[in-house]
Amino acid sequence: VVTREEAQKLCAAYKYYSIQFDQQVFCGDSFGKHGSASDCQCDSQNVGAWRNCVYSVPEAPSVSVVSTSPFLGCHVDAGDRDLPFNARGEGATPTRAQAQQMCKGYKYYGIQYTNQLFCGNSFGKHGSRDDCSCGEANVGAWRQCVYAVDEPNAISVTAAQVSHPKAQKFTPPAFQGCYLDAVDRDLPKLGRGDGPAVSREEAKRLCAGYKFYSIQYKNQVFCGNTFGKHGMRNDCKCSDSSDVGAWRNCVYAIEEPATVALPSPFKGCFKDAADRDLTFSARKGGSVVTREEAQKLCAAYKYYSIQFDQQVFCGDSFGKHGSASDCQCDSQNVGAWRNCVYSVPEAPSVSVVSTSPFLGCHVDAGDRDLPFNARGEGATPTRAQAQQMCKGYKYYGIQYTNQLFCGNSFGKHGSRDDCSCGEANVGAWRQCVYAVDEPNAISVTAAQVSHPKAQKFTPPAFQGCYLDAVDRDLPKLGRGDGPAVSREEAKRLCAGYKFYSIQYKNQVFCGNTFGKHGMRNDCKCSDSSDVGAWRNCVYAIEEPATVALPSPFKGCFKDAADRDLTFSARKGGSVVTREEA
Repeated sequence: VVTREEAQKLCAAYKYYSIQFDQQVFCGDSFGKHGSASDCQCDSQNVGAWRNCVYSVPEAPSVSVVSTSPFLGCHVDAGDRDLPFNARGEGATPTRAQAQQMCKGYKYYGIQYTNQLFCGNSFGKHGSRDDCSCGEANVGAWRQCVYAVDEPNAISVTAAQVSHPKAQKFTPPAFQGCYLDAVDRDLPKLGRGDGPAVSREEAKRLCAGYKFYSIQYKNQVFCGNTFGKHGMRNDCKCSDSSDVGAWRNCVYAIEEPATVALPSPFKGCFKDAADRDLTFSARKGGSVVTREEAQKLCAAYKYYSIQFDQQVFCGDSFGKHGSASDCQCDSQNVGAWRNCVYSVPEAPSVSVVSTSPFLGCHVDAGDRDLPFNARGEGATPTRAQAQQMCKGYKYYGIQYTNQLFCGNSFGKHGSRDDCSCGEANVGAWRQCVYAVDEPNAISVTAAQVSHPKAQKFTPPAFQGCYLDAVDRDLPKLGRGDGPAVSREEAKRLCAGYKFYSIQYKNQVFCGNTFGKHGMRNDCKCSDSSDVGAWRNCVYAIEEPATVALPSPFKGCFKDAADRDLTFSARKGGSVVTREEA
């Protein structure tokens, strides 16, 4: 019998774990693709054949490792660069300001060999060392002195990452960096004057009771609880026991911080099979592929893997064939049916915010825009009913004669402006889309915004159908009953306000907020003779700009006998839907 605590530990790097059959344990980041069951014996020795009792793995608490200096240690480099962007070749040591400017947009920079400069968002994949000659003319071959671009620097890691067997190890350095000194001493207490070489252990002993010590010039020792008031430099000769440099302090922390684990892009060694673990084949085998190249090939996915003779696969999940321990991740041949899996860094995101849960009128097709059919035709569901029926999804759509669909993305067939939202018949293959939870913000990445084939989405000027009362929702009367009023005319009447509404027999109201009496779905916003008594069709004065939603369409590409996508899943024949493909 395996306890849940033991199973949870085995799956510490995943979101979920399950106990199955005769105490087998499985781990993964999603579940449910084969449906739910009601006959698991979760408290028995035998749970049941092909039955999973699924549990979530609690998120590990985050701890912070804080360095009082931007210096983050001495690290090994290799052909597969630790910091991938080469900012400059050899030459004079760049100043901190120059390095910050050249690596702007990255988290870290490294100075290597004869002052080459590299930039990146993670470091440490080839391990750390203590033999860099930081601040000297030659740092060392394949040795890199790493610094944070912005200071102060804090690195957050979870307890699971600390204990994970494949986590990269990083010791926040006792060495705090090279700092300028002056007559007004940076570290005020003199531990000893010039003299023979002093060991770090001896200097530390002389400064017992303080937080930091420094070695300066011809082995002077200073002690203090703060440092840096005269600024940082990069020209200390900290490895030279005869002369560190005049008015130069090599500063160290008294307390040597413990080694912890940095979040690692390496997710482990996993088995593969003909039913691919990571489904998209991005590259056939051949010459050595760097992790940076593989990452670019899989930029639209969450994970990438390198397999066999440098094949690259991409996907949003991994592990369905189980883990393995015999991958040769640093070799030309990783191993047959073995995947070295890594995570793809997330792209920065921007938000498009709608002030209403209504997200516009969209086209539908046989390949459903929102894939889950929650109910057929009938009376219009209330917002509460739709929310309940689509619970667990991000969006719902009301279509045709009040069919209800649910999903986590929308817009793949394009948007329109001819839905009859709130009426008995929305329109054939037309869908009024709403957010399940409000207020609603849609996040898209900068890469998706600029993608030439990205779907376009305009946050709607139409804010939805709202109830009104004697205590008016939009307080300013623009005009009373009368002939049909255009949206342009209503907008003009409410100039200076944020929102306008058309109500009943073409009344117009203006205001800067709305919604205090609640939302409805029975306005007849397309009926110019009578919208509905005490019903407001609300619009924004400022028409928001069009931005791009994430699109699964990646573009049009050539193929040849040497197939671009290598696995042939279906021969030609009848029309295949995108959902089937």
